[in-house]
Amino acid sequence: MPDYIPIYSDPQLFQQARQYAIAQGISLSRLVTEHLAQLTTLPVNTQRATEVLTLLKNYSQDQISRQEVMKQLNIDYGELILMMAEHQLPLPSLSDRELQPMITQFIKLWKESP
Repeated sequence: MPDYIPIYSDPQLFQQARQYAIAQGISLSRLVTEHLAQLTTLPVNTQRATEVLTLLKNYSQDQISRQEVMKQLNIDYGELILMMAEHQLPLPSLSDRELQPMITQFIKLWKESP
């Protein structure tokens, strides 16, 4: 049995792709599968792949900010989280500068609670 892959798409793009597949006389699943097959036969840009992995590792190790890695990869935060998961990299921990006010606020609320 083939793998099942949920794909989230802009509704208009989905309709256009569906209409294209119908015009070609194939299912949308087959259209996507054939396109993926074509993509996987293209040569991989190993230099770019290495650059991306380096950026993700640097972000994971708190060496660059979330905003910087998102800017360099031209992605949003959701895509960044997915890429981190795909590469099995942990998200960075909060810096002491970010964490300390949270701790202070938590202690204050905890002491004030009944």
